[in-house]
Amino acid sequence: MTCGVVLLVDQRKCRLSQPITVTSQSGSLASMTSQHMGLGTVECPWRIRVSPGQQITLFLRYFHPEKADTDSSSPATTRAENQLTSNCYELATVYQSMTPGESGSGESRSITSCDGQQRGQHELFTSSSNELSVQVVGRMMLKTLGRFIISYRGY
Repeated sequence: MTCGVVLLVDQRKCRLSQPITVTSQSGSLASMTSQHMGLGTVECPWRIRVSPGQQITLFLRYFHPEKADTDSSSPATTRAENQLTSNCYELATVYQSMTPGESGSGESRSITSCDGQQRGQHELFTSSSNELSVQVVGRMMLKTLGRFIISYRGY
């Protein structure tokens, strides 16, 4: 997959709760951008729009959070590590518009990742229209989830 266009965003739009519209045919939305700048969160979700008549395929690449340096010989630490490997986390929500221009209407879908999931890029789904919105979890939650990239491609 080729790299998308780097998007320059007016930060004032986020303060006004306006979605950020991306119109390139392919690109990537990084959790680090959401964590540090708030882009893609509930305050200003991503709106992906490709050419009319096309669909959008989403892919996820999840990088597991780094484990903190702890005393691994402690029984409490071992129990905590075992619990972490069986948890699933919501990373983002995708809203598929049934009518172009009406974000938030139509179908929604959670993007989740479970610890222990295979690394690498995984196809999530393909939209039924040429527009969808992606809303990443809050900035504070992103600090503990690990890094991820949601890539998209219009075709």
